[in-house]
Amino acid sequence: MRSDVASYVGYSGGWAVARDFSQVMLEERARVLGPEHQDTLYTRGYLAHWTGMAGNAARSAPGSEGRSHLVVTDVRSWEQFGSRS
Repeated sequence: MRSDVASYVGYSGGWAVARDFSQVMLEERARVLGPEHQDTLYTRGYLAHWTGMAGNAARSAPGSEGRSHLVVTDVRSWEQFGSRS
C-alpha cells in the first residue's frame, strides 16, 4: 500500500519525502473518495505529521490554511471509525 511506503520513508528519516508523498495521496484520495472519507482524513493526519517532522510545525497544525473546521471533522471521524489497524 502506498501509505506504507510513505511511513517507511518517513520513519527512516525521509520526512520531507514522506510529506510530499502524503500530499499527493491526499489530493488523490480527496478527489476519488471525497474530503470526508475516513481514508482521506487518515491521510490528512499523516500529512500533518510529516509536515511537522520536516520542520514546519506551524503549517502542520489543523486550520493553518484557513481550514479550522477540519479539526472537528477529523475528531468526529476518528471517534466514529476508531483507530485503524
